[in-house]
Formats: sequence, structure tokens, C-alpha cells
Amino acid sequence: MLLLAETMDAGEAVACGFALEAVAFEEIDRRAAELAGVLSSNAPLTLRIAKEAIRRLAANGLPTGDDLVRLAYGSGDFKEGVSAFLEKRRPVWTGR
Repeated sequence: MLLLAETMDAGEAVACGFALEAVAFEEIDRRAAELAGVLSSNAPLTLRIAKEAIRRLAANGLPTGDDLVRLAYGSGDFKEGVSAFLEKRRPVWTGR
């Protein structure tokens, strides 16, 4: 696409896996708020680690992520997530 200077519409971008979904212009704000709600209910530490892993991939290719794995799996949020799952309740995230 870049080398041939070709463009694609939203449907093609979704079909190729370049985009998760396409919504009508008038639905963008509603869908963004919906996604923000989902994201805000996830574990903050896990979100931070995921964003850092993406940043590293973009900057360095395929760096190791051992420190990120240790941070995630050694966290209180990880323990809370496992406990909540086993107890069949919603987790209470602390970001630690």
C-alpha cells in the first residue's frame, strides 16, 4: 500500500486487519465513549504494560519484555485478578 501509493476505504482496512472496525461518522463519539468505558474498567497496570510493549515494538522492533512480564505477573493487580476470577466477582484494580 505504501510503496504503490494506493489508498483504501474503511471497509477494506477492516477486511485487511488494519482496523478493528469501521463506524459511521455520526456514531464515532458514541463508539469512542463505549470503548473508553471498556478500557477504563480494565486493570490499569496491565494497560500501562501493554502500551509500553507497543511503544517498544514501534521503536525497537522485537525487544525483550521480561521486565514487563515480571511487572505484570508480580503485581497486586494480577493477584487480585486471579482471586476475583476464582471467586467469580469483578476485580478491584489498584494499579499496583
